[in-house]
Amino acid sequence: MTIKEINSIIDGNLYSSNILFHDGKFVAFGDEPSSDFVYIGSTEKVKGSSIYSNGKKTDSDGDKCSELFNRAYDLCDDTKICSFTLSSFQISFIQKTIATYDATHVVLYSDDTGIFINFYDIRKCVPEGRMNRSHETRLLVHKLSSLKKNHFKITLNSWSFKLIPSMDLDVGIGRNKICVFTDEDTGDMCLLRDQELVQPVIGFFSDRLGQEIACVFPAKSNFPFVNTNPQMIPDFE
Repeated sequence: MTIKEINSIIDGNLYSSNILFHDGKFVAFGDEPSSDFVYIGSTEKVKGSSIYSNGKKTDSDGDKCSELFNRAYDLCDDTKICSFTLSSFQISFIQKTIATYDATHVVLYSDDTGIFINFYDIRKCVPEGRMNRSHETRLLVHKLSSLKKNHFKITLNSWSFKLIPSMDLDVGIGRNKICVFTDEDTGDMCLLRDQELVQPVIGFFSDRLGQEIACVFPAKSNFPFVNTNPQMIPDFE
């Protein structure tokens, strides 16, 4: 029964070549392009300690497994900068928007008016501070909530965000630059590391603005954003 449970967890986390089992928990470490992703889940049937690599059990003792598990669990910083909740609809919407806009990164941030998320494709960014007239860098800004929270900003890997299950999740932004998504019912957690990228400058689709403005720094809430509340859902199908 234990082997069947282990194989089921391995098959359910195909993004991970290395999975740690320890004391009724498992930790799946993401492979490229989601090497910043860690999933900590529960399993009642696997009580021992072991590490599986590419589906095969490795030669690892209990002490090493315990040390590795504690290091992974310690990434869940208790002293959070900010915490809020994302609904299953919001998670699903973000994931569909990533696919629709082919975004490589998303930026979660807050200001005095609420919590926002930006979507952009870093592959289409130019290194120069001024945009070439023939070059477009599209940035979608979406308001997630009007709740006033502590200010924060964190850039997440879109490939990793797509691995998050579409359910209601508590979100915590740690001072260690780790974003933790927690299922309150099970205690399972998804951990994503801040990519610490500089958000690209924004090109304007206006000749006049293009002549008068060289670049714009990371968007604030006064930048026009797409109102994509549940009553105004883009057709992604």
